[in-house]
Amino acid sequence: MRRLALAALNAQFEIDGWNPSRRLRLVQYQNDPAAFIASTAQFIFPTPEMDAIAQ
Repeated sequence: MRRLALAALNAQFEIDGWNPSRRLRLVQYQNDPAAFIASTAQFIFPTPEMDAIAQ
């Protein structure tokens, strides 16, 4: 379930960019105790350019 939620979070960014609550959720996924969740989340890199999509 968490892996699916991580994929949904990444898809949301593509629609409206990153915001503080999405960044916080990403950090939570990056620190997930399940290695397959944390390792996948480690390869999602929000950047300032991605924030510009939301504006």
